[in-house]
Amino acid sequence: MKVVEYALMSAFAVVILIALFSTFMAHAGGIWDTILTIK
Repeated sequence: MKVVEYALMSAFAVVILIALFSTFMAHAGGIWDTILTIK
């Protein structure tokens, strides 16, 4: 049971990290676009 719980927790953490990374990259792209347009 512990192995299953560990696998579920690790998969959940990976999904959260991927979501955070994708949102961060999207925001970073928007920031870079605004900086380039300002310059």
